[in-house]
Amino acid sequence: MNSFPRVLVVQYDARHRYAIPRLMQRMGFLSKLITGPHSQSSLGKIAYQLSIFGMEKSPKIKSLLNRKIEEIPLSKIHSLDIWWLWQEFFLEKLRDDNPVKWLYELDKFCFSETKSFNLKEFDICYSMNAQNLSLLKKAKYFGVKNVIDVFISPLALRQIYQEKSSLGISANLSEVAFSDFESYYKEVYKSADILLCPSQWVADGVIALDNQFERKICICPYGSSLQFTGDNRKSIEGRIFWAGGDWFRKGLHHLAAAADILKPKYPQLDFRIAGITDANIQKMPIFKNLNFLGKLDGIQMKAEFSTADMFVFPTLTEGMASVVIEAITSGCPVITTRGAGVDALEDGKAGLIIDSVSPDSLSRSIESLLLDRPRLLQMSAECKELAKLYTEDAWALRLKQVINFSCCG
Repeated sequence: MNSFPRVLVVQYDARHRYAIPRLMQRMGFLSKLITGPHSQSSLGKIAYQLSIFGMEKSPKIKSLLNRKIEEIPLSKIHSLDIWWLWQEFFLEKLRDDNPVKWLYELDKFCFSETKSFNLKEFDICYSMNAQNLSLLKKAKYFGVKNVIDVFISPLALRQIYQEKSSLGISANLSEVAFSDFESYYKEVYKSADILLCPSQWVADGVIALDNQFERKICICPYGSSLQFTGDNRKSIEGRIFWAGGDWFRKGLHHLAAAADILKPKYPQLDFRIAGITDANIQKMPIFKNLNFLGKLDGIQMKAEFSTADMFVFPTLTEGMASVVIEAITSGCPVITTRGAGVDALEDGKAGLIIDSVSPDSLSRSIESLLLDRPRLLQMSAECKELAKLYTEDAWALRLKQVINFSCCG
């Protein structure tokens, strides 16, 4: 074993704004990052050239330009630009229609891109959730320790199915086949030495999936990938903020229903929505009282958190919602659910926890804080205290303990 563990991080998207590989690099652990295209990859450079010619408003181009990897030398980054093109143009529909087949296709393609890697050069393979089954099996064969970041409950698809059923929304094939999806999770988790769960919510889902995995679980909360310095918070009364990409799983329909109740009483309320770029979704009648902001970069997100009265996130299920952590770090009181996966958040302190989301319960919670300004200010101060758990230094220390434990275990 080397003085520092050699870690291979496989992360195809820009999750946490690449905070995990960045922290690994900072600690001297990162040997290689396998990821999708980013602003400095070949495809990212093409996107930049296209932006010069007036195509910067394209959501896909804007997304690529916002994928900025900091602190990590390019020599340590293996970018899967072709994979991204293949996924965007050939696999996008398959992901919705048959997620299990999509996972197998994704695994097959990505393994073909990484099969030339000499896995003996690494001590740890840090992989994301249900991805990289073939790579994980190969890593285990060569004695590499596998750490799987279970970034969302493995029961998520089942929970979404149940929510849609309760609302009378017809289920498509992907939801009917959630048992096959969970079987795939089990296959991946068998290859893990450590199942890194950011919250008890996720750990409970893993155990419910199969209690044999309980011995592999290590709970390691994430930190905030947005850093707020000083006291720059200037909240605007009546600004309600929500951010996410998956509008149904993250409960935007619940917030929209609450907005319909509250707007007639408080027309000054501004329900601001970040992350949804699909015009067809924005035009849905149920969202008539929402103000869609589109895709925001880090600077714009910080501005929204700093000016929001409260962050309202009635999500069905997460791993540990990074946007809730970012809100807390900014000092913005939150209204969310247990499914957000923020274990340290207590109901009534730094925010409110709703156990059973309904338009009435959510609108009452928003209204209670809206009309009680002293309580809202107190919660903002409590957020700042809670935020100490979610600094990058605190997060790095937790990751360091996990990595060192996995090497010794």
